[in-house]
Amino acid sequence: MLSEQILLDARNGDSSAVEQIMTECYQEVYYTACLTINNETDAQDITQEVFIKLFNIIHTMKQPDSFHAWLRKITINESLMFLRKNHGKTYSIDNFDNSEEILTTDDGEYTEILPSEK
Repeated sequence: MLSEQILLDARNGDSSAVEQIMTECYQEVYYTACLTINNETDAQDITQEVFIKLFNIIHTMKQPDSFHAWLRKITINESLMFLRKNHGKTYSIDNFDNSEEILTTDDGEYTEILPSEK
């Protein structure tokens, strides 16, 4: 699990903190992209784009305790932009916010993907 200090260090430009975020959050971003677009190869490309975008805007992060929600929203938005660009369809993030849930253990490891209960 990422500490608030790691997130603050990354926001302040610490390259080792940025590397730690990428290492610890890669699976989360990749699986969210896979769920959104249902294509592993494209999800890898989207994951790369998400981290490029994240590290260009991390200095704007206001609430480190909401980092994972912020990262998920960035991932879904990048995935939807990919779909619009490559398939010419319009998608809404509202369709994805609660449609699937990535479950993690206490140490932040990916365990499984299940439909969320409503």
